[in-house]
Amino acid sequence: MTGQNPARVRVHGHFASHEQNSSRGMPDWLDPKVTTLPRLLKEAGYATAHFGKWHLGNGPKAPPPTDYGFDRTKVVNANSDDWDQKDEYFRANSTEYIFDETIKFIEDNPGKPFYINAWLLLPHATLNPTPEQLDKFKRFQPAGTKLIGTKQVYYSSIDAIDVQIGRLMKRLDELGVANHTVV
Repeated sequence: MTGQNPARVRVHGHFASHEQNSSRGMPDWLDPKVTTLPRLLKEAGYATAHFGKWHLGNGPKAPPPTDYGFDRTKVVNANSDDWDQKDEYFRANSTEYIFDETIKFIEDNPGKPFYINAWLLLPHATLNPTPEQLDKFKRFQPAGTKLIGTKQVYYSSIDAIDVQIGRLMKRLDELGVANHTVV
């Protein structure tokens, strides 16, 4: 987001608890005053959005993602998670939810250049594909068992990403912007 080596802005690892951040000489979140690509693009007339995992700092006083140059956000791992994550298959379906928001944002800004961060939760652990996602890769189930195999789980999760990226690419084409959009 900054175009700089993370250490330049005192980020030496993932943002975690205050104690962990402090022990690594880190702030508790990315400084919202630092120059960011979304802010520069917004100033140049782009519609900007961030959907998905935030993970650039949270806690009671952490700035919201909009402070970094985004017009619209829907996030997890921020001060307030915008999605109801109580469904046991939230993570398995999260890529679909993120691309739902991405596509809607593009449709809501016709004819305007746009910049979107779509930061996915998959394939980060914990992986818990839906039964439908697993069924597609049943051939990787350990032979002679009803156990779910590691490859089956991983391939199901990666496929969920592929399916949604394909949906996004198709929609970009339908909207006539695929040839001048970098994904």
